[in-house]
Amino acid sequence: MTKDAGFRGSAAGGDVGETQWFVYVLVSSSINATYVGIAIDVQRRLQQHNGALPGGARATRRGRPWQIATSCGPLQSRGSALQLEYRIKAARGLERIRIAEELTSCRHFPAS
Repeated sequence: MTKDAGFRGSAAGGDVGETQWFVYVLVSSSINATYVGIAIDVQRRLQQHNGALPGGARATRRGRPWQIATSCGPLQSRGSALQLEYRIKAARGLERIRIAEELTSCRHFPAS
């Protein structure tokens, strides 16, 4: 399960009572790996994974720098985000991106 560290703030800029969650798939530009997580502020979470801010996951230390491949949301509850995260994590590697892209609430971020 994903920890809540670094999930402060709002991606949509809405009120605190209107928390919206996102599921994201990261791809490493240095190793052949993907990472799936949930967050309220995906850009801030990416900075944490890349070491620019404290609170990144241990699993992403090795593959820095990471880039967002896909972001799904907004989802209305943390529970909904966790369910979608679980569904995407069932796949491995780049298959995770394909599964996420098939969902209507997900956006693809082309490699830059």
